[in-house]
Amino acid sequence: VPVSQFALPIINSTSAANGFAIFDSDSLCSGNEIGDMTNATAISCTGHPLVQLSFQEFYERFYDSTFILVSNDNINWVKYSVNTPLQNDDFCSSNPDTVLINISATAGNQASVWIRFQFYSPSAIFGTSAGCGYSWMIDDIAITDLDSNDIKLQNASFGYTQIPAGEQSPLIMAANVNNIGAVAQSNVVLSVSVNTSAFNGTSSAFSSMIPNAMDTLYISNTYTPGAAGTYTFDFSVQQSQTDANTANNSGSGTLMINDSIYSRDDNLFSGLLNPINNGIGSTTFLPFETGNIFFINSPCDASSVTFVIDPGYSDTGSVDVKIYSVDTAGGFTFTQVGSTSNIYNIQPIDFPGNTGRNPQSITIPFTPRIHLNHGFFLTTVEYIADTVPVAIVASQDYLVLPNTSWFYDGNLGAWFYLDRVPLVRLNLNNIVGGINEVSSSNG
Repeated sequence: VPVSQFALPIINSTSAANGFAIFDSDSLCSGNEIGDMTNATAISCTGHPLVQLSFQEFYERFYDSTFILVSNDNINWVKYSVNTPLQNDDFCSSNPDTVLINISATAGNQASVWIRFQFYSPSAIFGTSAGCGYSWMIDDIAITDLDSNDIKLQNASFGYTQIPAGEQSPLIMAANVNNIGAVAQSNVVLSVSVNTSAFNGTSSAFSSMIPNAMDTLYISNTYTPGAAGTYTFDFSVQQSQTDANTANNSGSGTLMINDSIYSRDDNLFSGLLNPINNGIGSTTFLPFETGNIFFINSPCDASSVTFVIDPGYSDTGSVDVKIYSVDTAGGFTFTQVGSTSNIYNIQPIDFPGNTGRNPQSITIPFTPRIHLNHGFFLTTVEYIADTVPVAIVASQDYLVLPNTSWFYDGNLGAWFYLDRVPLVRLNLNNIVGGINEVSSSNG
């Protein structure tokens, strides 16, 4: 099993009980690492022109890459990248994660096939941080016949997971779609329904999607949710060809219209969510901010910000929260509104003690509240540079719409768009009917 300061959980593969392969970079921490594992005896794919490699894995990236190399002569190798979307400190989306690679071009109908797994972290490429990452675990490797026609819905998004009543606005809906079949697929279309029949929409047809390609399809029309309650979004993808595996063509998610919470995350702490930080592993931890953009439709007051920290990467550091107005026409520039909250010193009781829904979180109030008018606003948690680290938990298992989640690098002095959603939520006090606030009643 992984054994190190930042050891990953053991892979939960189908046959983990009878053994699995592991490259434990963090345990070795030798620098300049390139680890190869290749089958000793050639595999025959004669009579099988369309083949795919499949395996189960669990992995977290840190200044390294993972590759599959395939050969039909044990001399010349074709390289396939694995885990390409992951950034430093990103995990696989699940434990285990199943990888499928179309290797027909190299292995199809070949009498002798070699497969090489490569953990790649040379210092010439990754600098002084190379060769001391996390680990890569692999199990249940197989070469199987590949279906000609197989489209897969990877992940989807409808922007928010919770919206306060009064702030409903048109939602953009999209999904990543992947051609995992052997041949190009034509007229690939994404569809969505909300609460079965409240809304139905489709994307424009993607005329031709080549094998191994993945693209983002957007629903042509927007949808605005109505009254308070739960809304279920059901996504599906189809193409002109008859799909050999329709079980991977659909997925769903839920949106809640509530009284005060604005969120983009799924409010789930799994222990496999990746931390967002700046300088973890250093002796001086650099300042950073991270958060999400929310659209304010009706004027309201921002009362507080709620966020979740990662206990595996955090200590009793100091944070505060901020709100910025967003100039979308000016290339997403941010101007702070209101005042920064008071500084909060994190306590051990703030660390999530278990996994699941509604993880232990921190809420920092704005005193006084910050009034927000119509427009886009970025809500952030700011880590103040210190000798102890703090990391914010982030979701990464669904599509992040462009320019919705952001990170400020205090060292570089620049904002960057994130491909994962920080668990940072905005709490509002809506001005809807002149109702007087009651701070407490009957305890």
